[in-house]
Amino acid sequence: TTLGDFLASDPAAEELRQSFHCVVKAWQHALPSAEVRARWPGISWHKELDFDASLSSLLPRPRLAWLGRHASIIDALLECLVDAQNDLLQRLWHLNQDWQTSGEALQLEAVVLADLIVPKCGHIEPFLAASYGALELGNYYLEGLEQQVSFSFIHGRRLLGVSALSRSWPREDGARSQQLEELRKAIPQELLPCTVQLLALSDADLASAQRAVEVALGLLAASPTFEGGRQLVELLECLQPSCLPLPSNFTALIADCKLPHLESLWRHLTEEASLRAAAAGQSVFSHLDQEWNQPLSHEQTLKVAALESEGSFGFEATSQALCSLLLDVGQGMEAARPDWPLAQTLIEHMEVVSRQIKGQPSLGDEKILTDWHGFTLAQGIAVYSDLARSILKARR
Repeated sequence: TTLGDFLASDPAAEELRQSFHCVVKAWQHALPSAEVRARWPGISWHKELDFDASLSSLLPRPRLAWLGRHASIIDALLECLVDAQNDLLQRLWHLNQDWQTSGEALQLEAVVLADLIVPKCGHIEPFLAASYGALELGNYYLEGLEQQVSFSFIHGRRLLGVSALSRSWPREDGARSQQLEELRKAIPQELLPCTVQLLALSDADLASAQRAVEVALGLLAASPTFEGGRQLVELLECLQPSCLPLPSNFTALIADCKLPHLESLWRHLTEEASLRAAAAGQSVFSHLDQEWNQPLSHEQTLKVAALESEGSFGFEATSQALCSLLLDVGQGMEAARPDWPLAQTLIEHMEVVSRQIKGQPSLGDEKILTDWHGFTLAQGIAVYSDLARSILKARR
């Protein structure tokens, strides 16, 4: 059966057509290395990909030598793209060691958009429009531009792993608001019984734990067959090996957590992952349009620095609340607008969260936000990035 036959026989599958066009575009630009070609001898890289392609060749599957011409095009293309990013990073790190991150490879199941090198013309134009490094009209300070571009698209990016291609699991960029609503209806959510210390987890273990919790959240939201009093570890272990194996040290950290703590744990993991990514210079919340990612003025930068000087406890709590707000904005928070005042929106959002999760505290000492007059929600990402770097610096 070809993909064209499948689309013609099932009108409901028509939405796959646009996704396939994206695959075709990636295939046209794929430049497999000699190593990738050797690992996929059954793939005809020069052959044009169209709707006459075998449907079975477009499905992820284990890579076996006897599959021959029916080897998975999707898996081969994924490995080609992974190899291209890893090769580019290693070349860049050789030129500038300051850009280098951990050599630990991040498995594909744990990858989000911010882990990938995906610059687009639309992402570069704002640098020029904002006159970064401009000496005069049409004349730019190239070193300054290079620093901005590398910070946005290269700094903090990591090597990707390919060992999991034989069991590909499509990933959403975090839990969606509708899933959370369904989860709360099925199992009322509560605050974590105690603070789960995530500092000891490596970036890879943190990503594995986050992925497992997201899968569990989606499962419970779609089919809440587990009783609320069950231990959370029981559900996570039931999902193995469908998603990444649970790190043993993480299992010990959540021994006291039950299903009503699932959303709170997901937020805690996501906030920690976002914190590390922002501190490493990655484009956190990069899926949001440019209107949601506006820079701070010099005066506003000084005000954020003043908040940081009050001590790590105060601004770490603020950072967690701000991350929670930005997560919900990224998932389509109803009626949110970039020009909303940041401080007031943050306070009101935490009041909503405290009603959704039993025991969830509000923002706490709201006086720390009094100097944020004039800050907008569109500047929340810039504020969060500054706070994240300060928090990671204080931890060292």
